[in-house]
Amino acid sequence: MPVSLSLKPIARFLAFSFAACIVSSGEAALAADLIIDCKFIPKLREAFLESHVLQPTLTDELRREAGARFLVGLDPVRVSLTDSTVQGLLDGIVQMDSEVKRSDCSALERAQEAVVSGARKLQVLAKRRLAEVDFRIDEAAVVNLDPASATWPKDGAEQEERFAAHLQFRAALFQVAERSDEIFALSLVDHYERWVKDIEQISEVELVARYLKAFAEALDARSDFFSRADLAEFREAMEPDQAGLGMAIRKAGGLLLVTQVLRGGSAERQSAIQPGDFLIALSEGKDGPALFFIDRDLRGATKRLRGKDGSEVELLGLRVGAKPEIFIQSLTRTISDLEREGATIRRVKREREGRTFELAVLSLNSFYGEGTRGEQESAKDVRRLLRSARADRVDGLLLELSENGGGLLQSGIEIAGEFISEGPVVVVRETGKEPEIHEDKRKGVEYAGPLVVLTSKESAATSEIVAGALQDHDRAIVVGDARTFGSGSVHNVMILPEGSGALQVTMGLYYLLRGASPSGVGIAPDVVVPSLTQTSSGPRQAALPDLPPVPIDPKQAGAGKKWRPISDEDRRELVARSAQRVSASSAYSEAIRKHDADEVGARRVALGELLRAASANPAEPAGEGAAFQLDEALEVLADLVEISE
Repeated sequence: MPVSLSLKPIARFLAFSFAACIVSSGEAALAADLIIDCKFIPKLREAFLESHVLQPTLTDELRREAGARFLVGLDPVRVSLTDSTVQGLLDGIVQMDSEVKRSDCSALERAQEAVVSGARKLQVLAKRRLAEVDFRIDEAAVVNLDPASATWPKDGAEQEERFAAHLQFRAALFQVAERSDEIFALSLVDHYERWVKDIEQISEVELVARYLKAFAEALDARSDFFSRADLAEFREAMEPDQAGLGMAIRKAGGLLLVTQVLRGGSAERQSAIQPGDFLIALSEGKDGPALFFIDRDLRGATKRLRGKDGSEVELLGLRVGAKPEIFIQSLTRTISDLEREGATIRRVKREREGRTFELAVLSLNSFYGEGTRGEQESAKDVRRLLRSARADRVDGLLLELSENGGGLLQSGIEIAGEFISEGPVVVVRETGKEPEIHEDKRKGVEYAGPLVVLTSKESAATSEIVAGALQDHDRAIVVGDARTFGSGSVHNVMILPEGSGALQVTMGLYYLLRGASPSGVGIAPDVVVPSLTQTSSGPRQAALPDLPPVPIDPKQAGAGKKWRPISDEDRRELVARSAQRVSASSAYSEAIRKHDADEVGARRVALGELLRAASANPAEPAGEGAAFQLDEALEVLADLVEISE
């Protein structure tokens, strides 16, 4: 009897979080026989479209975009196919509906075969060139590391030229690795043989999963598809004995890019790795075998970063900027320190006109709650810390959300409510529903004094909602990077029957009180103070088209306010004072100049400079710009305390 993929079982899981769904599905789901093959593609595309907030239709344009992303997934550096071949393959993918309904994956398999064929030709070319007596690395060559600007070669001649650059860059990386430490020595010929084999061994089931992932990404940057293998990988990572290095990674044009250093992890504790670094290779200890991450599958790379608690690794990394830096960093795998990740508070002092202000810094790195971190709840933790700050009669409070990537919406609403009287916090517009206003219904406030919120380009989702709500209520001054992350969408995860996969679908948008969604654009601060961290995540989320705004007058909320509202005059005064301090700091001005040069350099690397880069040295400590940003936010808070009196 043929297996049918009913949408009803999927809908049952809409209310669950991704982690909860995976953990609750149990080990039996992994042993189930249901396989998501080609015949399920139409049904799963339909599920994405029906649930998506924009209610898109399945046009040839959408089919083609999904196909283009699928091909880039097979060859992220775009060297194995010419543009004319790509267009022919895309035509086949656009027209494959009748085939896939018969479980015929020919269109996807033809794409795989074409990439393998091109890769084999390039492998032969690499072997021949590397065997040449006069082969050498062209030190004048410059490599573009920005995958977003890459295109497919126009013809065979450009393909060979592009591959020559590909070969040169990898030869330089392998040479630098071997110079750094003999444990990183590896044959470049072997590398290309493995590259071809990796593409060749992609199964039909994995091809379908890759296509569905590409289709989800074609809808928007936050929708996604997870295969059975992805779910198993996630479950393994959640095991209590699994330790890691404390960083988030993604593939970027065949390289492994660090997108975030996680609070409480080994990398953060040693201030060794920073967003924007590329990981070239990993060795288990000083004498263990090396694994190169170049041109490798992301799932396999992620698995190698995890291991036993206390086990040591050597990481070979590349930091790009105005001048590239090669480094080796020893790190110890550790289990996440949840207490370190939880809400914390500390006291600092600032001087003004002979007076000493007692200030509190409340740091919150995620909006956690029941089911996400055992018994801990961020709203309760924050409430307890605010009461201690009030008991200590602090003069002002800084809410630090600069490393907060989001979390539970309800926790964010409750925490925003600790600073305002009852009133609206955020508006959510979901598929097929009227806008829903989420309010703080708890009367009274826990803290009514001067308040500054510190954000950065990494502040996302719920942290943007809280910062935006406090800003819109004229309750707080927001200090930070020119924009926050820009994640203003609502996601639900739908687990497929028998744990065979999962769909993550963007089903709504958050709107701030003044009608704008932070999706794709982020939150602008009142006082701009750059954190000077590398932009690591690339295009974070494409801006989704605006839905009709919901007019809400924040002045009508919170009658009987117990705090002094921030005025436009206050904002102008605080901006002026901060600008004067920043311009007077020669060290920070130089740091800004270097950061701007590094941001440009992060997209291009000269091979000569790469070969001359200092090697076998630990990474330079990261975070000086973030430290200045925090210090200046405290100065702004002291100013706010002063002008509020």
